[in-house]
Amino acid sequence: MEGFKVCKSSETIETVAQKNSSLSLLAHGDGVEISMYELRSGVVTFLDTFSGGDLLEFFYIIEGTISCNYSKKEVNLGPGDYFYAHNLKSPVELKPQTDVRLLHVSSRPLFKYVSNNMGVMKDILSKVEIKDSYTHGHGKRVRDVSLAIARKLGVPSEKQEVIAMGALFHDIGKIEIDDSILKKPSRLSREEFEIIKLHPVTGC
Repeated sequence: MEGFKVCKSSETIETVAQKNSSLSLLAHGDGVEISMYELRSGVVTFLDTFSGGDLLEFFYIIEGTISCNYSKKEVNLGPGDYFYAHNLKSPVELKPQTDVRLLHVSSRPLFKYVSNNMGVMKDILSKVEIKDSYTHGHGKRVRDVSLAIARKLGVPSEKQEVIAMGALFHDIGKIEIDDSILKKPSRLSREEFEIIKLHPVTGC
């Protein structure tokens, strides 16, 4: 939109919300995006590399405290502090110590990419849970337990996000299993069990 626009605090162009975070697009133009990024306390996330060309991401902390882990260093930041990344070579771990709100400015339009990907993933999860009532909430519980085990084992933080996503979607292959087998109330035949065992392959 061109010209001048005034917005109230509750107004956003679009918001992508998850259980522990949300990203709200406030303004965009000429490839630049300005967003409000909110994270719940203790949620590990990552500022990742970008292969699509030159990228600058700027974060200004409005509320809360957050730690940034990079190059084997950990820095704690609070309101008024800021950090930015320009063409990252390796991921940076971000871990809020409290609930945190950050103003995010990007030199490239990333919001639609995040929004579209989250929409696709939520749609897949919804279809799996509709397909198999046993699965309702199961993926999220497996994710939480998997992350707890990974942290206990000292798995590097950059791999924890991969483990979390793998755990969350580990049953997506059940979408292709026929209901007569998936929801069969009695014992499965040997042939039916072989079909059930294929769902990880389909998920992959």
